[in-house]
Amino acid sequence: MTDTNTVDKFITRWRPSGGNEQANFQSFASELTGLLGVDKPEPATSDGQTDHYRFERPVRFIHTGRERRGRIDLYRRGCFVMEGKQGQDGADQSEDAQLALLTGQDAP
Repeated sequence: MTDTNTVDKFITRWRPSGGNEQANFQSFASELTGLLGVDKPEPATSDGQTDHYRFERPVRFIHTGRERRGRIDLYRRGCFVMEGKQGQDGADQSEDAQLALLTGQDAP
């Protein structure tokens, strides 16, 4: 089990890292897996569809008949999908803004 001091150090380290998801997410997630004591993501192969635990898993989105290609920031088959959305203090956390992240549409 992770002690409180280790968790506090992790929070202190990552708290000021606002506004640059692409630069920070993989480091953050790797450190988080270490903190939680779980396996780290595996190296990606050339066939992203067969990788069961990796960063930047390729996916196709089909919505209203249109297909878009994208990537899942961190994917573990049968367990979770993790999308890093780095914010900063005072950022809009309204329900509409969160819904827009899921649907790809502008919030009402």
